[in-house]
Amino acid sequence: MEMREFWNGQCDTLGQVMERAIMASSNGIMIVEAGRGGLRTVYVNPAFEAITGYAHSEIVGRPPGRLHEGDADQAALDELRQAIAEQRPVKVVLRNYRKDGTLFWNELSISPVLDNDGRLAHYIGILNDISEQKRAEQELMTWAMRLDALTTMSAEGLLTFDEKGFLSFVNDAFLRISGLSAAEVRGLHAECFDRMLAHQCDPRFALRGAMDDIAELNSTGYIDNRETEVQLQVPQKRTLLRQAKKGNHGTSLLLYFQDITKARELEELKSEFLATAAHELRTPMASILGYSELLLLRSFDAEQSRELLSIILRQAQRVTNLLNELLDLARIEARRSKDFDFAMHDLRTIVKDVTSAFPDSSARMSIDLPNEMRQVNVDKEKIHQALLNIMSNALKFSAPGGIVSVAMPLRVDKVPYVGVTISDCGIGMTSAELKRLGERFFRADKTGKVPGTGLGVSLAKEIGAILGGSLEVTSEWGKGSSFTLWLPLVLPDTAGPVEAV
Repeated sequence: MEMREFWNGQCDTLGQVMERAIMASSNGIMIVEAGRGGLRTVYVNPAFEAITGYAHSEIVGRPPGRLHEGDADQAALDELRQAIAEQRPVKVVLRNYRKDGTLFWNELSISPVLDNDGRLAHYIGILNDISEQKRAEQELMTWAMRLDALTTMSAEGLLTFDEKGFLSFVNDAFLRISGLSAAEVRGLHAECFDRMLAHQCDPRFALRGAMDDIAELNSTGYIDNRETEVQLQVPQKRTLLRQAKKGNHGTSLLLYFQDITKARELEELKSEFLATAAHELRTPMASILGYSELLLLRSFDAEQSRELLSIILRQAQRVTNLLNELLDLARIEARRSKDFDFAMHDLRTIVKDVTSAFPDSSARMSIDLPNEMRQVNVDKEKIHQALLNIMSNALKFSAPGGIVSVAMPLRVDKVPYVGVTISDCGIGMTSAELKRLGERFFRADKTGKVPGTGLGVSLAKEIGAILGGSLEVTSEWGKGSSFTLWLPLVLPDTAGPVEAV
């Protein structure tokens, strides 16, 4: 049976069936006439009305383009106009607006329709509202951007291997920590990656590789999630905490590398600090206990007893000074500037108070202070304490009769600074010792002849930093040292520019 005979035998003609199909379509359909006077809409189906909110009468008879009025700056519109000019079909995605002004994303397909003579007669446009799809894509993109930001900004190294064991992702943190490049590692099989990472590590320490995790995963179906350490040697010595996790959705294995170098250094410093503190306390306490026991067990004349009691008193003062300095350091580091009482002071007055605290050494001091006020916003007691520590060290480490000079230079960076420079003619320090200056209990003098705990410079450094300044030290072995405590200079409103001296 021919098609014509088939349709003639039905209740509806083929044209009626096609019209019903267009009417029932869930996609918006519009027919645009291409006449000499330009394009003119001649038909829209109910789905078009439902999608756009415009009635048939508001669209028919008008040129197409009403749906993007006010938003004509779209690259897709240029592509659409070009296709119309060339009389060819095209599919574009447009930002369109319903009658109530709400945005919807329109996937528009247009096709030219030719008449019997082959001339362009109409365009058929099919509208598909893909707003939900666009919303899902944008949400997915947002999450992808967040994930990318997290992995990029994370301080922890992150790597993933796919189900075939090839490295599929590596973040910047791992590349920065390991010294490897993305071009070197991306796409490597786990076995090759393990060999490359091993070249960066200390050979004295065993390295658990990604292949070990994959083998465990293949045999048991899970990873025990234990943490291991990686000892890097290249590009620099680092200790990494390595953790493996089972992946999903195409990712077989995830590796995390956390840089715990500073944590390990702090643990070592803490252990060293406690051992040194215990030693510093044990030595004077041994003297106190020994001489106290001696006084209890034996009888001495008044002069001998006084001498022994003097030793006990000196050692007790040494313990007290040590404990006070430790407590000051702990309090300053824990509370930072919370305990500081900031106020405006003339730094010259504070320096004079510090130098006058050593009356027996006044003849050994060369003091050069400016005539003009040097105003600073500081805690007077704290800055006094810092300068006392520096001055005390300068006098102790200088040879008998050696001169200790005091000056107040100026320096201009982004803001002006005033310094208190205390220079001695003592034993000085080597470059290696200078690097360690400021460590708890560190002392350049290894003989033990010069009393002290090694905490005075640490205190001065912490106080200077909290006051917005810094401690600058220069030294030469055998010739002496120079300590400058820099503080922000507060200029009077009438003051002119400050020149560095």
